[in-house]
Amino acid sequence: GLTLGAFLNYIIVAPRLRVYTEVADNAITLPDYFANRFEDKSHMLRVISALVIILFFTVYTAASLVGGGKLFESSLNLSYTTGLWVTAGVVVGYTLFGGFLAVSMTDFVQGIIMLFAMVIVPVVAFTDLGGVSATTEAVRNIDPSLLNITSGMSVIGIISLMAWGLGYFGQPHIIVRFMAIRSVKDVPTARNIGMSWMIVSLIGALMTGFAGRAYVQKTAMTLDDPETIFLVFTQFLFHPLVSGFLLAAILAAIMSTISSQLLVVSSSLTKDVYKLFFDKDAPEARQVLVGRISVVAVALASIMLASNP
Repeated sequence: GLTLGAFLNYIIVAPRLRVYTEVADNAITLPDYFANRFEDKSHMLRVISALVIILFFTVYTAASLVGGGKLFESSLNLSYTTGLWVTAGVVVGYTLFGGFLAVSMTDFVQGIIMLFAMVIVPVVAFTDLGGVSATTEAVRNIDPSLLNITSGMSVIGIISLMAWGLGYFGQPHIIVRFMAIRSVKDVPTARNIGMSWMIVSLIGALMTGFAGRAYVQKTAMTLDDPETIFLVFTQFLFHPLVSGFLLAAILAAIMSTISSQLLVVSSSLTKDVYKLFFDKDAPEARQVLVGRISVVAVALASIMLASNP
C-alpha cells in the first residue's frame, strides 16, 4: 500500500503540482499554493490549512523527538530528557542556519545511511540463522500462517491496509519536495531514485522482522517490544563500531523526519501567518529571521510536548 501510494503520488501529483506551483505565483507553502491556485480572496483556505499544518505538525515533531529521546536512553544509557535535547539541538542547528537546502542535503545522507542499514541487517541476520531456507523453516515451525501474507485477513482488512498509501497524497513535508524540484522534467528521475530507495528499505524492514521471529525463537530470549528487534540485531550480531553506525541509521530516520516537519511549520508560520497578518511587505531578510525564530519556537513547543511521553 505504501509503495503504490508513493508511486501514484509521483505520477499524479508531482508533475501537476510542480507546474501549477510556478503558475500560482511561485508558491513555497501549501497554504500559499491553495490560496493562489484557487484565488482565495477571503484567506480562509490559507488560514485553515496553515492552522492544520502548524497544530498537527508540531505534535508530529514532538512524537519524532520522543523516538530520539528513547534511542539515547536505551542505547547510550543517557537520560530521556538529555536525548530529547540533543536530538532537537542537532536538528534545529542545521535547519536554523541551512534552511531547505541543508534539510535536503542531510536527508540525502541520512537516506544513504538508512538504506545501507536496511540491507546489511537482514542479510547478516539470515546468514546467522543458516540462510533463507533455514530461516523460513524456523518461522514455519513457529506458526505456518506467518508465511501467508493474507492469513486471517478479510478483503476489507486488506483494502484498509493498502489505504495507508493514501496518506502520501496529503503529507506537506513530502508535497513541498515536489513544489521545490528544479523542473518538471526532473520528476521521473526523482521518482526512480525515490521509489528504488523505498522498495529496498521496505523489503529490508520486512525481512528484519521476519528473521527476528526465527532469531527470538532460536535464542529463547524474552523480547518485551517486538519493534526493538532491529536494536537487538545491532547489539548481538555486529561489532560495536558497526552497531554504532546502525544505531546512527535509526537516528538519521528520526532527524530526517523532524527537520522536514520543522521546515514546513516554520515556513507556514512565516509566509501564511506573519506575512499575511503582520507585515505584508516584509523583505526577504526579515522573513528569513522570522522563519528561524519559528524553527526555535516550534522545537521548544515540541520538546515540551515530548517531555512527558
